[in-house]
Amino acid sequence: MFDTMVFTKIIGAFCGALLIFLVGKWIADELYVAGSQDLEPAFSIALADDDGDVEEVAELTFEQALVSAEASAGQGLYAQCRACHSLDEGRNGVGPYLYNVVGREIGTAQGFNYSGALPAGETWEPENLNAFLENPREYAPGTSMAYAGMRAVQDRANLIAYLIDQSPDYEFIPPVIEEAAAEEEAPVEEAPVDEAAVEEEAPAVAADESPIRQAFAQADPDSGRALWRNCQACHVADSESNRVGPHLYGVYQREIGAVEGFRYSGNLPEGTWTLENISALIENPREFAPGTSMVYPGMRDLQDRADLIAYLISVGPEDVAEAVLSGEAPAEETPAEEAPAEEAPAEEAPVEEEEAAVEPEEVNASPIAQAYADADPEAGRALWRNCQACHVADSESNRVGPHLVGVLGREIGAVEGFRYSGNLPEGTWTLENLSAMIENPREFAPGTTMVYPGMRDLQDRANLIAYIDSVGN
Repeated sequence: MFDTMVFTKIIGAFCGALLIFLVGKWIADELYVAGSQDLEPAFSIALADDDGDVEEVAELTFEQALVSAEASAGQGLYAQCRACHSLDEGRNGVGPYLYNVVGREIGTAQGFNYSGALPAGETWEPENLNAFLENPREYAPGTSMAYAGMRAVQDRANLIAYLIDQSPDYEFIPPVIEEAAAEEEAPVEEAPVDEAAVEEEAPAVAADESPIRQAFAQADPDSGRALWRNCQACHVADSESNRVGPHLYGVYQREIGAVEGFRYSGNLPEGTWTLENISALIENPREFAPGTSMVYPGMRDLQDRADLIAYLISVGPEDVAEAVLSGEAPAEETPAEEAPAEEAPAEEAPVEEEEAAVEPEEVNASPIAQAYADADPEAGRALWRNCQACHVADSESNRVGPHLVGVLGREIGAVEGFRYSGNLPEGTWTLENLSAMIENPREFAPGTTMVYPGMRDLQDRANLIAYIDSVGN
């Protein structure tokens, strides 16, 4: 039996706890508003323009995000997936392995039991991966995957770009961005011009009447520097070094399609790169050069194009930049003195000497040499598609990576004018070194910025090397 004192203590403790709870609730209600009440907002964000109309911001599409996606950024995002998924082929975790996932048939990772209603007969194309990453439960109803999804479209595109790099069997073709409707463009080029006056004036004055010239008079190279970020992945503006696209150093007044050693695509017009021609290409590459392989969708704003051109001129030859940007000389009458692009001296010709120096006994002893004896250059041609976005094999023209002409027997890291990344070993590009680099770039050259994940099959590497050698000699 409890005595009176014990019972009183129990009742007192209960009342004290209730009092503390009620006081805490009252304080919380004073500090925070619970539920939906008709209260004025604490602050507001003005989204209307001067006319009171809400300014609509175009949402980035997945295709647009994928074109500008960065695999290096996706590698960081992959940390969210690493707890459940592996990038080692055949090694499943809580989720299926993701090596070679892009292009693989959905639901076919060997040895893994899938949950949820996955679509049958389809493959993991970037569009399917995008839908799945955005909302796994909606894409595969009933899935046991606990991941809530990735909301930002650019994050999804970056992650998928990283998975593409981990899928060597998949041939990625960048999506073609649909052009904006013509009626949405501001009729900038319809600036009122006195036709009678134009006929009486000299051609130089008529040229000054063009919209791009009017915009160029107010151009800001510093603003163009920011816009240049859309171009720098494929072009160089401050030196004569080609990448995926030709260098733009001294492009103003240069002959169209005249960069030596670069293979142009599309039907380029004849003439020189005047302000009008540069502006037309930047505005709509596919219209200016039908059939071009350039994936850039174009820049609609006239002043943006003028600012970008001003930046290109500012980092070009100093005499031209000073004359044109200062307004001391008419922009059309200052041809850029374009020195012919100097080809890298063909110091890499003595391939025969290197090949002759290799002893037959040593070649026959290495696995890659044995595979190379049966190599098929035609089979290597198909594998070359994984490399051609960054390298050229049939001319001494650098892109994102160095050219591979005469690479067998060439000194490692010796292409003149190309900046290498990573810790490359000393020596020459023997069959063994080329095979090791192709098999695992990051292991062969620690710290390299090369995003290619590697080629595991020995005979594939031999076929690829045979093709590179066949077109470069």
